Amino acid sequence: MWDTFQSSRFKKKNRKRQREELRHIGLLGKKPKNHDLRAKYPFGITTLEITQEIITFLRGAQETVLFPPMDSKTRKMVHRLASQFKVKSKSVGRADQRRPTLTRTVSTMKYKESEFDRAIARICPGVDSGHKSKARGSQILEIYHHTTASYHEGEIVGSQAPALAEGNRGRIILEKMGWSHGKSLGSSETKGILQPVALAMRRSRAGLQ
Repeated sequence: MWDTFQSSRFKKKNRKRQREELRHIGLLGKKPKNHDLRAKYPFGITTLEITQEIITFLRGAQETVLFPPMDSKTRKMVHRLASQFKVKSKSVGRADQRRPTLTRTVSTMKYKESEFDRAIARICPGVDSGHKSKARGSQILEIYHHTTASYHEGEIVGSQAPALAEGNRGRIILEKMGWSHGKSLGSSETKGILQPVALAMRRSRAGLQ
């Protein structure tokens, strides 16, 4: 009963805090315009989210987009990116509510992934536009599928794997604990297994026998 009461109090307190934050930025009780990203990010926006929203703007046909409030350094980054693609930009608002707005012009360039990545690398090094991480994930997935496809029915997975090198950190730790090549894991009393549990590749869809 007490836990339910405490949980209810916490939820009410959290809702009150969210209302106060919305009231502070002027969104409480208002229906924001579609191009105002302050409604989408009422509690702040990350650098990665900024780059993704700029990509969406360049790809789409929207004339104007208004970002949430941000510090001067981040606004400068947005303005530089906008200038790179011939997008008109300016900051509106005062103090901690100052935020950049982008407007499409007749000279606005079309979005190209390679050009955008180069602009990101030049203007804000260290920031990932999201393309590299996705490409890296696809590359890892492709390697995984290629590796699993190389095994044949009944073949023991890892049977061709080389022994751990002498400089391997895991091997060094084991050797410090008394293990040596050819010995089983664990103390002499426990007599652990000498070889790992074998896993045979099974590609057929028949049930277990």
